[in-house]
Amino acid sequence: MSIVQKAHQHLKHIIKPGDITIDGTFGKGYDTLFLAEKVGVAGKVYGFDIQPMALEITQELLEKKNLASQVELFLENHQKMQNFLPRGLEGKVKAIMFNLGYLPQTDKKVITKPETTLPALDLSLALLCPQGRLIVTVYLGHKGGSEEWEAVQLWIDRIDLEQFKVAYEFPQPQDPTAPKQMIITKMF
Repeated sequence: MSIVQKAHQHLKHIIKPGDITIDGTFGKGYDTLFLAEKVGVAGKVYGFDIQPMALEITQELLEKKNLASQVELFLENHQKMQNFLPRGLEGKVKAIMFNLGYLPQTDKKVITKPETTLPALDLSLALLCPQGRLIVTVYLGHKGGSEEWEAVQLWIDRIDLEQFKVAYEFPQPQDPTAPKQMIITKMF
């Protein structure tokens, strides 16, 4: 099972039609598509990415599957997502997903960075509803990947572990460049 499929497994039973979800890095649209399928026409998915190609690919995928109506995509850094989300979402979002790294088959110099990712993760914790989940997948096989993983690990050390439960997925523990995943559940 791929790391993307593992992320979907962690969310498929908690997201219901009508829920609100966020894709903090929509990339090629696979997570956005998954979230749109789960929330249905009564729900909403908000997606963020900084690359025009990512927006085009994701929009095309959603339109092909007739799921574009429940999704709003923003060509914007996830650090600024609060500026684009409707007011009053704090404590109401069921699931938030981040894939940290770069968009495959594009410029590997355009990567997510701790200085923008960590504020987005802080905001994500505030947005989650009780029993909501934040899935953070970090790809380490590029320049900057290990540094971002270390920064996210230090960020985890700062969160309230009485309010948030943290679990990890290391599908290929022997490979130091394999992606790693954190599953954070808001308990109350």
